[in-house]
Amino acid sequence: MSSTVSSSCFDDAGRPLFNQLLFGRRRPTYVAFDLLIDDGIDLRTLPLRQRKARLARLTERAESWIALTNGVMGEGLALFIAVVDADLEGIVPKHLADVYHRSSRGVQDHTMKR
Repeated sequence: MSSTVSSSCFDDAGRPLFNQLLFGRRRPTYVAFDLLIDDGIDLRTLPLRQRKARLARLTERAESWIALTNGVMGEGLALFIAVVDADLEGIVPKHLADVYHRSSRGVQDHTMKR
């Protein structure tokens, strides 16, 4: 399995605590938001909807320190405003029908930062 993940420590409200992660004060949570390879099969040509469904099946029985991101459908602007109001870093908007692609910089071009 090859997934796209990030790690962080979170407070009780779900806000990231980067200093806790940096200094090892809390157990990190690995947040999976995409699945690129599963059992040797390259999934990058599949739409995001199918990759996330496969990832959800893999993480159903996962340990408590593995979390799957939830999408927000049709409320991107409201989500971005909420992220700014909560003083969070940004969001990564994606279309469920999109296949995985890399930009010339080697990363996906979807990040919206404030």
